[in-house]
Amino acid sequence: MTTSCYIKASCSLNWDPDSLFNLALSAVAKCFNKYLKEIKELPAEVLFDLFYMLYSKGRLCQLSFQLRDLQVFDRILQVKSKRCRLHHCFQALADHGTSLPESVADIYKQTSHTNFCTPNDRDRHISLGFSLGSFFFDAGWYCESELCFKSIYDLTCNEKPENLFRKIDVAERIIHCQICDYRYDEAKSTMDLIQTLLKQTENENLSINKALVYIRFAAYYLAVSNYNEAYAWSLKSFEELTKLPHILSISIRTIIDVLRLSSRVFTVRRLFSQADVLCKQACLLARKHFGTKSLKYVDCIKDYGFYLLYVDSIDESVQAFQLALDICLQIFGGNNILVAIAHCDLAYALYVQEYSNGRFDNARKHAEQSIEILQRQTKQKYLLLASCKRVKALIVEEIAIDSRDPSVKNQLLNEAHELHQFSLKLSLDIFGEENINTAKHYGNLGRLYQSMNKYDDAREMHLRAIRIKERILGEDDYEVALSIGHLASLYNYDMKKYDEAERLYYRSIDISRRLFGDSYSGLEYDYRGLVRLYLVQGYWSQLDQLQQTFLNYQMLRSTEKPLENILQLDKEPMTTENLFDYVRLTINSNT
Repeated sequence: MTTSCYIKASCSLNWDPDSLFNLALSAVAKCFNKYLKEIKELPAEVLFDLFYMLYSKGRLCQLSFQLRDLQVFDRILQVKSKRCRLHHCFQALADHGTSLPESVADIYKQTSHTNFCTPNDRDRHISLGFSLGSFFFDAGWYCESELCFKSIYDLTCNEKPENLFRKIDVAERIIHCQICDYRYDEAKSTMDLIQTLLKQTENENLSINKALVYIRFAAYYLAVSNYNEAYAWSLKSFEELTKLPHILSISIRTIIDVLRLSSRVFTVRRLFSQADVLCKQACLLARKHFGTKSLKYVDCIKDYGFYLLYVDSIDESVQAFQLALDICLQIFGGNNILVAIAHCDLAYALYVQEYSNGRFDNARKHAEQSIEILQRQTKQKYLLLASCKRVKALIVEEIAIDSRDPSVKNQLLNEAHELHQFSLKLSLDIFGEENINTAKHYGNLGRLYQSMNKYDDAREMHLRAIRIKERILGEDDYEVALSIGHLASLYNYDMKKYDEAERLYYRSIDISRRLFGDSYSGLEYDYRGLVRLYLVQGYWSQLDQLQQTFLNYQMLRSTEKPLENILQLDKEPMTTENLFDYVRLTINSNT
């Protein structure tokens, strides 16, 4: 983005360029170098506004030079009420080619190796590291955030009890960076380190609340598709959350993170009623305590959209992901990793929403924007890029199927194949064969090969996906039903294996109805497949029975009320007491 684009976007961040105060700031900004000594004496909020004026005037080099001074940056970070504006201009500086995030993190690391005159100097430096690391993390600069936290960790080498607590705190932040940056091997090593530190606290009879640490463990296992372990650690995090006396000192940020991340785990475990409460309460708490323009609210909205997608509330899911993208664009502009993720999330939700009508232009646009942003990053996020390419491949394949031009169709199918192969190879390299992510890629290739008329290859991919999913998730999981339905479609429409197709359709229907109820949208594709199967074979009595079932299904769909959309309601969250009572009830009902 150009500087003018950033300035235009900043108008929504409550910047008032015409006030008398800003006219004074503008006058100082014009002669900025003349007042360098006096500027350092300004109150933190005034200093921030002056720097924002420099940014609005396009004086990016001067601003970048000032922010490389850690003492100056420390004062700016104290102005928490204007954090969105700081993210906005900091991103503009990074996009301007200043290498500002890397430089600031490296300067902090270098100064961490100096000898501090007093313990207070050391503590102030550590406090600055926490502020810097948190700032970088919130903006998606995960490597820079991790560098700050690792520098703090190196400063806490002695074994005093308070330093042991701090080491665990810092290690929790490090693993959070690594998980968000898709560096799962490093995250596993950090998790082992944290568990060693926790054992030290037990050996020394030190009491520490482990709710946040345990939810990071759950997030790690969720990321690598080990849903059973993720679920177990979520329950342990719940237990820690409700322990006395720590319950009185747990921060609202910790409570929100435990709720929202647990909601994702409960969602993939199909515990939808509990996931519903958890993600909604996280959204309401974030809105109340951090506001509707905060990045914490964005985190919760995305988790809510994830849940809505799973429970078949597609329109509401699209609204949630669109809102998350709008807030990220407002804060960062168009060239940030969090914006790329938001584009990708929205692209997939739009793909699902538009699947029935075949209008995929909007979904494709967002998928391509996510890929473009990631390819511009100096540090490539290959696993995230693979995820975005997978979404684009799904979209391109559907566009190809609808194309009447054979040459265009082949070109699009080949593009989809290249994208899927890229994603599969990376999944195999990182996760291996026995992983749900890998199984999903096999399933996607199976559908693509069917579209390319490579039916034997398609069958092999679907069977491979089914075998992996059944071994990991069991025979009655939604993911298994999805792959079974795809294989049934291949047998029915292209390979003329009608008996096998019929058996698979009914197995897929049975799993879906038990998990999601009789009005689940995915049932339509299985029902339509069976209608076609009975028509081709002339099984009229079976067709009559099925058509009545299908009619009842359509009536259910037409009368179904949409879910309550918490984002559109002026509603208060539960009281802390009621919330923790619900968490305790959740623990008891799931153990």
